[in-house]
Amino acid sequence: MNYMTGSIVVLSIFNKFKVGKVIDKAPGIGGLIYSIKTEDGRIYDDVYINDSSSSIFINSSITKSFLKSQQSGDNKK
Repeated sequence: MNYMTGSIVVLSIFNKFKVGKVIDKAPGIGGLIYSIKTEDGRIYDDVYINDSSSSIFINSSITKSFLKSQQSGDNKK
């Protein structure tokens, strides 16, 4: 999965989920590294996708479900 700047993602932060936006991305050794700004205004740097060895990572399956539910909700208005 490759997220663009401005994409909405769900972060796993110490086994809790937070919604945020991609504010930057750069190539890294293990793939792309992202900077994410969460809804509470915190910025998390050096975030990988699905890196469960880290305490902070983008959970792509939860992100996909979240975005799908957001789209479904928009269609019901």
